[in-house]
Amino acid sequence: MTPQLETKYVFTITAEIGGVTTAGETGHGVRRIIPIIGGTVKGEGINGKVCQFGADFQIIRPNELIELEAKYAFETDDGAIIYVENKGLRFGPVDLLQKLKRGEPVFCSVRPEAVRLRPGGESSGRPESDSTNELIGEVQSMMYLGDNEQYSIRLADSAVVRAVEYNPPTRKTNVGDRLALQFDAQAVVVLPQEELGD
Repeated sequence: MTPQLETKYVFTITAEIGGVTTAGETGHGVRRIIPIIGGTVKGEGINGKVCQFGADFQIIRPNELIELEAKYAFETDDGAIIYVENKGLRFGPVDLLQKLKRGEPVFCSVRPEAVRLRPGGESSGRPESDSTNELIGEVQSMMYLGDNEQYSIRLADSAVVRAVEYNPPTRKTNVGDRLALQFDAQAVVVLPQEELGD
């Protein structure tokens, strides 16, 4: 009988990153280094903080495919140091990836019904699925409009996102509160620049 490979959720790492350094052409792509400057680890029986060293060493190939290789460590709440090495590939529409590489803004939209808001602004520690994204920020403004609430939320990198929650629960949210926004990757739509106007 062929053995079956199984996976089990253990923890989620939320890493904070610093500015991008471009180290030049390597012969098969452009090398970029993105420092990992902190973060949190939350999971089932293991929690801690990301150490303030390490980096994501990327190579952007001519076809815009990006090789990712992050090397860093975290310290558990009981003092153990755990080394982490992540490798992967990121690919998408060439024009979108070129904008990201140049540091240009890319505008996305998430279907409102796909956004889940959680008070407290702490990472849940466990995504609902492998494709769940989570953004954490502080409420800058909010407006109640009958069956929905609209929020402007400033993220850690100073970007501001706007979220609409339909039929909100009875929780009380105020300006200055921290909120976590969760949404599935399949609910994200990249907006063409021409649809945005000037």
